[in-house]
Amino acid sequence: MDTQIEQLNLSSITKFALAYAGITTVSELKEYNYISLANVLPRNCSLNPIMKELNTYGYIFPPENEIPISSIPMSKRLYNILDRNNILYISQLTHYAREEIMQFRNLGSTTLIELDALCQKYHVKINSLFLLNYIFISLGTISTTSMTLTTKPYMTSIVYVIRTTSLP
Repeated sequence: MDTQIEQLNLSSITKFALAYAGITTVSELKEYNYISLANVLPRNCSLNPIMKELNTYGYIFPPENEIPISSIPMSKRLYNILDRNNILYISQLTHYAREEIMQFRNLGSTTLIELDALCQKYHVKINSLFLLNYIFISLGTISTTSMTLTTKPYMTSIVYVIRTTSLP
């Protein structure tokens, strides 16, 4: 019989976060690594204490060859922004579009410049939805309607209308 998460000696916050993700047994938990688990846990919880607790008891282990944000020199503001958005490793930024990152709370133009410099230093590529849509439209492979991406008031708003094309 598989051990239930509720029976483990874990904090109530960790148990709640795992229950939220639909993880009820230890065998289900062993299917995850830090990054995949970070993607299913609630956005409003702090991941570092949860991951440390699960690591301490041997239920989940950090990925190899990943650079944790805690080991990268950066401003406290940028660290808090990344932590608040459940980003534990710099490589996780590749899962976000640039427009999504620009919507992170408290991410202003100065912090965005700092983040861009870190991404360049660690060879992390962040793609833009605008650029990707432009490429697909140029190739005639997608059919879309109008799309509006708004950023913070001091940043440029991106508004574009795409003609509808038929897919092959």
